[in-house]
Amino acid sequence: MNDANLLSWFSKPVRKAFNRAVADTFDFLVADYGFLGPEVRTLDLTFHSQHLSVRIALEPRDGVFVICGGMVADEYRQIGLDDIYRKCDLGPAQDLRTSAQSTHSLQKSLATHAEALRRILPRLLGPERDQLLGIGRGWRNIERKTPAG
Repeated sequence: MNDANLLSWFSKPVRKAFNRAVADTFDFLVADYGFLGPEVRTLDLTFHSQHLSVRIALEPRDGVFVICGGMVADEYRQIGLDDIYRKCDLGPAQDLRTSAQSTHSLQKSLATHAEALRRILPRLLGPERDQLLGIGRGWRNIERKTPAG
């Protein structure tokens, strides 16, 4: 989906607030864990460490979503935070809100993802990392597709 189409799905206040809200809500990655970033694209921010990347984005179908990724056995693996959360028996995936219909719902959704990530991050940065990155529904290449034209 091209940026113009993507932007049309979300209200102007949500689009305007997204980058700042993500940077503020997920600042603990930089402050507490030494991640670099965020790398900013349209409604899409990624934080990087030596062994892990954390991507926070908005998509029309998915709303707010967080993807964790890293190299596992010479292959880059990505898995949704909701999958890791569920597989770690921290609760159902529905605990992680995805709505971004307003700036209020956006902030609440980001907060649920940030809290889940705080709970899971020590495991993702430790010896369980490879196993956790490999427990999802398989490799997920989550990239925006642009229409052929």
